[in-house]
Parts: sequence; structure tokens; C-alpha cells
Amino acid sequence: MKKSDIILRVLEVALWIRVTIGFVAQMMFHDLSPALPIVYLAFDVIMVALGCWTLSDRRDIIFGAVSLVVSALITLIYNHESLFFYVNGMRDFIGYLFVLPILRYLMAEDGRWQTATKRIDRFIYLYLWLQVPCMVIQFLYYGAGDHVGGSLGDYQSGMTSTFLFLGSFYLLQKRLDRKRLLASLWENKQFIIVLFPAFLNETKVSFVFLALYLLLLLPFDRKMFIRLTLAIPVIALLFYGAAVTYLVTTGNKASDVFSIQYYAESYLLAENGEETQKYAEWLLENDGDQYQENEDIPRFSKFLFLFELQDEEPGHTLTGWGVGHFKGGTLVPNSDFFQQNEWLLIGTIPYLFHILVQLGWIGVALIAAFFGLLLFRRPEKGATRDYNLQFYVLALLLLIMVYQDFLRNVLVCFFIFYVMAQSWKLPHEDEEVAA
Repeated sequence: MKKSDIILRVLEVALWIRVTIGFVAQMMFHDLSPALPIVYLAFDVIMVALGCWTLSDRRDIIFGAVSLVVSALITLIYNHESLFFYVNGMRDFIGYLFVLPILRYLMAEDGRWQTATKRIDRFIYLYLWLQVPCMVIQFLYYGAGDHVGGSLGDYQSGMTSTFLFLGSFYLLQKRLDRKRLLASLWENKQFIIVLFPAFLNETKVSFVFLALYLLLLLPFDRKMFIRLTLAIPVIALLFYGAAVTYLVTTGNKASDVFSIQYYAESYLLAENGEETQKYAEWLLENDGDQYQENEDIPRFSKFLFLFELQDEEPGHTLTGWGVGHFKGGTLVPNSDFFQQNEWLLIGTIPYLFHILVQLGWIGVALIAAFFGLLLFRRPEKGATRDYNLQFYVLALLLLIMVYQDFLRNVLVCFFIFYVMAQSWKLPHEDEEVAA
């Protein structure tokens, strides 16, 4: 068996186990739940092994070496954490170090990439349809909420909704004839139908994903605004259907969920900026002793609290407090820093916040450099862009930065990086079309 065949077979098996074990443990065999961290660790190990086996590109080697040196210096030397703590914490960054080498290896030969594309596309297609029964069952059993995480299981609702929109958009745009847009959408309606479970789990960002989805299906040309005008009734109808589905399934009021005031004063930011600042100072003075675990500080308020913490403990703005503070509690004990600031570090975590806490603005610069190369450097000379797909990925990444810490998950990195790789049309593909 060839190396590429082994890699693809191992990758497929690992992906299927990773995306289904959560639902199996949640809804079928509850005794499996304690083993989930081990399964997730095994998946990480497999991706590391495949990444090491395929690592050859100089860009990946340089980025990996720089990232390891910088993160080790910040964690081990500057913040005096243990080596074991650092190694466990680096699992949050496996996706950056080891997913791209796998994809670059698969892209290196025409036949190899065509085979990989066919098999991984089939995996994504089946995954999308699998979410329909899984999420409907979870919704009927638990009601709308974090338990409706699809085949990924409990508390994976946001990640699952993200996968639904990304996978559907990617597969649809490959088949879409933009010269006859509405007719082509109807012919490929199955890719829109699979989106409906995303509105069963109270994931409000799904409406942003839907808006991007519909707008970026339009071709970028001189007639774009004309097409947008003609498409407004269809877009409005789809939005209305999504909103009704969401409101009926969640029991929320339209005046609460679809008001700017709700997002400005509750969902993203605490109601009163001055009160937020005072509350942050009080919590810092009292180490968060009165904080309740079921409270979830609004996303943007977390940044205000973090800036206050940086003032209380100067010297961590550029470097953060080291890698590993979000990985303790299962295989490794929680750090002293986490225990003192648990009120701030639990709940919904924007990814930018996640990076600032651990690696400061140095970490933000590293991540920005990585995505800059991913988005703007061609995989080979002559490769052309699928602008619609690349803009969708870029918008998705920007949303994740302020929405959720998905990118610490290797599975998310694989999905996003694979779609990004598919957004480049390689020179030989043009030749095949011409032939």
C-alpha cells in the first residue's frame, strides 16, 4: 500500500471516530463519556504523527520551529511553568503545526490530490447529512441549547453549526452555476436543506453565517449589485424561515434576539461599562470568590477584565501567562493562574482572548502571520483563487476571533484549512479543463 493511501485511510477512520464518538457517548452508551478525553487525545496524536510523516515544506518547518521556541520561552522561562504543563498546553496549537503538512503532501501530486478531494468531500457530504437526525434527536430529547451538538455531542453546538455552514457552502459553490444562479440553487437545494438543524441549538451566530453564505454565493463582477437586488426576495424568504425556525424551537422573543440593544448590552458586552469595570476590579481584589460557575461573562467584557488583570500583573501584555492554562482539569491539574482567575477563564472564550491570555500580543502576531501566509501565498506558481470561498473563510476566521475558541481544536483546523486549500485552483486543473 502506498504512503498516500495509508495516510488517507488513517485520516478517514480518525475523522469518523472523532466526529461521532460524542453523540454515541451522549445518547447511546453513557459509560463511554469518561473515555472521551482519551479519544480526543488519540486523535491529536494521530494528526501529529501524520503531520510529522508528511512534513517537508520549508515554510511549515520555519513556522513550527519559531512557534515552538517562542511559546517555550514564554511558558518555561518567563512564566516558570513545567515542561509537562507546556507540552499538554501545546495541544491547543497542533492544528497550526501539523494539519497543513498533511494537506501540502496530498496536494503535491495531481492524482493524489484528486483522490484525496473525492474522499474528503464525500466525508464532508455524509457528515452534513448525519447532523440532521443527530440534531433532531437531541432537540427532541433536550430542547434547544448546547446539548444539540450533532454527532460531536454535548456542548459542541457552535462548532457543529460552523461546520454545517462551512461544509455546505464549500460543496455548493463547487456545483453552482452562477450564470443561472436561482435555477442552480434549486438543483442543489440539498446543500441548503442540511442547514436547518443549525437553528435548533440557539447558536445566534448562525444568522451571521447565513448572511455571509447567501451574499458570497453571488459572483464578483459588474452585475453583482443587480443580482443582489434580484436575490433580495429569496434571501429575505430564507432569513424569515430561519428566524421562525429559531424562535419556535428556542422559545425566545424576536424583540430580545433580533434587537441591537440585546447584543450591545447583554450578549457581547455587560449592560453598563462603568459597572463592568468596577465588577472586574472587585473580582480581582477578591480572586473571584463570589463568582458562580453557571455565570458566563459576555464576550467583549472578558477583554475589559483581561486588560484590568494585565494592569494588576504588569509584564504579561506582550507575552501572556504561558501555554496550558486552558488545558488543565482532566489529564493535568489546573494551574495556579487558572484557579485564581477561574471566573474569567471559563465559559465562552473568544479565540483572540485565548491567545492574549497565553501568548499575549506576540502570539497574536504569530497567528496573524500564519493566516496571512495561508490566505495570501499561492500554493504554487500559476494557482488561481476562488474569491468567494476565500472571502467566506476569511470572514469565518474573523468571526471566530471574537466569538469562540474553536481554532484550538485540531478538527476545526482540518476543516478550515482543507476548504482553504480547495479555494486554490492549481495550474494543472486549468489544463484539464482546456483539454
